[in-house]
Amino acid sequence: MPMNYAKTALLLAALTAIFVAVGAAVGGRSGLILAFVFALGMNVLSLWKSDTAVLRMFKAQQVDDRTAPELVGVVREMAQHKYGSAVIMQNHKVVGIFTTVDVCKAFAELLHTRLAK
Repeated sequence: MPMNYAKTALLLAALTAIFVAVGAAVGGRSGLILAFVFALGMNVLSLWKSDTAVLRMFKAQQVDDRTAPELVGVVREMAQHKYGSAVIMQNHKVVGIFTTVDVCKAFAELLHTRLAK
């Protein structure tokens, strides 16, 4: 298991434990159960919707050959030569790094939106 997943799971478990402890302190056994159910629901919701929230926060948009030919070209070049990343430059200055993780995230969102229809 990658370390980021372990850290995220540990953080969610710790936050759930704190939430449940506060629920138990405030409402006894029923407060504990209510807090646990609420925390479980929040964890499931964040698992399913966090990617969408981040994409909305950054105002992400779907692109294709017509709307962003340069980006599509970079993705094709990365795939053809098996590059893991590409440096993004604007006016001869580095403005970012585009990685295969970015491609996978965009593809996952595309699949999510297409399958949701």
